Amino acid sequence: MPIIRFLRYRCCGSTQDLCIPGDDGALGCAAATLTVSTGPHESYDEVCAVREMTGGPRPTPDRAGVMAVVLALSHALGAVERALSERSLSLQEFDDNRDNRDYSRLGRATVEIHILSDSEYAIHGLRSWVPQWRRSGFLGPAANPDLWTDIMDLEEELDDIADVEYTYVPVNHTHIKMAHEVCRGNIEEQFQVLAHRVSRA
Repeated sequence: MPIIRFLRYRCCGSTQDLCIPGDDGALGCAAATLTVSTGPHESYDEVCAVREMTGGPRPTPDRAGVMAVVLALSHALGAVERALSERSLSLQEFDDNRDNRDYSRLGRATVEIHILSDSEYAIHGLRSWVPQWRRSGFLGPAANPDLWTDIMDLEEELDDIADVEYTYVPVNHTHIKMAHEVCRGNIEEQFQVLAHRVSRA
């Protein structure tokens, strides 16, 4: 595996209220795509993570947006760990040597991770709330505490080897077109399965 230098993720989360008799819930999906570089000026996006939001808290647009960021960070951590494994290194070794920053065996000091999201809620939380929570050691009274905790745990694991940047992009931006299409397609599939089940009941 080549040395990882830069990872760019496009994140999107979608929800849909149900209009099926006897069910007042909602369907939700979160997705993240990864931009793969094939040359100096060539790249393509591939789907790296999709999660149906069922069997837990009722999906909302805000929750779906944060979930998509969790998926991207999880995928990034796995990619970095695999790259280090190819060189017989571990995240712990990096942590043990963080004072002298001896990262020569990897090829550079840090990996750059750039996450684009169409969720203003998620980006605001990542830029404002999470840094405050990490400094205070206390998770404030925010919605979706389980997902924010997951994000802080993932960021902590990546801290010594990665610089993570979060950017908001409009919902209709071409940069997240694939992630958005994956979410909508998944929700349509969920709806068809549920509608079929209800029709046979």
